[in-house]
Amino acid sequence: MLGFCKSVYEWDQSGAERELRRAVELNPGYAFAHIWRGEVLSDMGRPKEALAELDRARELDQHRLW
Repeated sequence: MLGFCKSVYEWDQSGAERELRRAVELNPGYAFAHIWRGEVLSDMGRPKEALAELDRARELDQHRLW
């Protein structure tokens, strides 16, 4: 996923957030997009939004051990 690559390899958090927001728009049921977006938002100092994304990921993927 482009957003993940921008975050990890380019350290472009604003670009990563933009790409991950688009990924969530295209596939709102993809839990990993919410997880990665939550982590990027946390890195950007936006904890309330980050927690909302991580909560959404947990709702979507309840069978994992959180």
